[in-house]
Amino acid sequence: MNTVKRYAILFTIFIILYVIGSKCLEILESVKIVPFEDIKVDFKENIVQAIFSFLLTFLPLSVLFDFLPSQRLFIILKVISLSCLGLFIGSYIYFITYPEWVEISGADVRKETAMIIFGIVGLIYSLVSSFIIKK
Repeated sequence: MNTVKRYAILFTIFIILYVIGSKCLEILESVKIVPFEDIKVDFKENIVQAIFSFLLTFLPLSVLFDFLPSQRLFIILKVISLSCLGLFIGSYIYFITYPEWVEISGADVRKETAMIIFGIVGLIYSLVSSFIIKK
């Protein structure tokens, strides 16, 4: 599979995972914080955040890891680093996307929820990326 096609597939997968992760976070946190009111995030804003997150963080790391050999150690390193990057992005995006939630109640529990969800997004992305590279 050529490089452009592989990264186009990874881009599409990341956008889908990011939107699903954001929607899960929105559903989980709106139930906890505002039971009588549903806080919605604009879908277009979500897509733009996903594009910037991919282009600024996941794409450069994916390119870097593509130059490393396909040994088990490097695949494990890739999975761990992309999952940790997902944790960081979850924490960062939460405070940008949901500032009213942060003000309404303590942000510690909500930040942890975002970190878990986006850590899983990073984990799934890294596993799919490793699988696509093998093909």
